[in-house]
Amino acid sequence: MSWSDMNLGVTMEVCTELVEVPFELEDGNTVVDGGNYTEVMKKGFTVLWMAPDCGTCRRSGGRCLFFTDPLLCKCPNSDNVDPDEGCQTGKSILPI
Repeated sequence: MSWSDMNLGVTMEVCTELVEVPFELEDGNTVVDGGNYTEVMKKGFTVLWMAPDCGTCRRSGGRCLFFTDPLLCKCPNSDNVDPDEGCQTGKSILPI
C-alpha cells in the first residue's frame, strides 16, 4: 500500500498490529541497519503472503480473520465460525 492509496487512512485507523516482513538483501548483506531502511523501501521488495484458503468463508459472505488462532470466519449477524464451514444463510434443508 502506498502513501497515495485512498484506503491508507482507513487502514491506519483500523489496523492496530505490526507485521514483520522478512526480505532478502542484495550483495550478501544480511542486516538492515538504521542507515539503509530508506534504501530498502525505495528499491521495493516482494512479500509472499501464505494464508489458508478462505474461499468457502468469502463465498458465503464472511471475512477471514487472520489475526486469530485458530483462523476464524467473521460472518454478518452471527458468531465467528470455522472458515471451512462458511457463514450460515439462515435456511435449512429438511429431508421429506
